[in-house]
Amino acid sequence: MGVEADLEGAFTDIEALAKECRFNNCSHTSEPDCAVLQAVAMNTLDGKRLESYFKFQKELRFLETKVDENAAIEQRQHEKKLGKYYKQTLHDIYEIKGK
Repeated sequence: MGVEADLEGAFTDIEALAKECRFNNCSHTSEPDCAVLQAVAMNTLDGKRLESYFKFQKELRFLETKVDENAAIEQRQHEKKLGKYYKQTLHDIYEIKGK
């Protein structure tokens, strides 16, 4: 799909970091040894850029699931869980930086 190629083209820095993650299916929200989260923690990747990446991914998934309402419902539930993990992880990172 062309839109997926656009995601990779727009976020090459994040995609390059993602290749260094411990797990190849890393969601970059809470997994151990996530290179993307480590880059945010070390200020080599802006947290706002990662948020944009997640928003763009969410938009892509919405377009893909728009046709199938059941898949869309399941996707929203999954995104809600991931969003909670993501927010908690960013909160933890910022707390560590503040100490």
